[in-house]
Amino acid sequence: MKTLIAVLIGSSMALSFSAKATSCADLWAANPQSKSEAFIRVSQAQPDVTNEVRYESIKLCETAAASAKKGVSVDYVLEQTNRRSNGLPEEGRLSMAFMAVGGWKIGKGD
Repeated sequence: MKTLIAVLIGSSMALSFSAKATSCADLWAANPQSKSEAFIRVSQAQPDVTNEVRYESIKLCETAAASAKKGVSVDYVLEQTNRRSNGLPEEGRLSMAFMAVGGWKIGKGD
């Protein structure tokens, strides 16, 4: 259920951003996970870890956007994202779903 909510939020945010030619970096900045208390605490204690999470999230978004441009379905992108996020905490899985679906929408909007 939480994944569905993340997908819906990611889709609606990406749609509103795509009209303004939003980048995946902009989508990361809008990602609720990047503003969570837990993420902020970790970023203060371990900035290298949070920089890596940011980098990987933006890369995931860009990959999803490229896939959308090639005609790959959002279902397939989300399925692959769920496989890659297996074993992560729920917040991490939601963040990845948000970035994947948002990236896919950005790619379809071009």
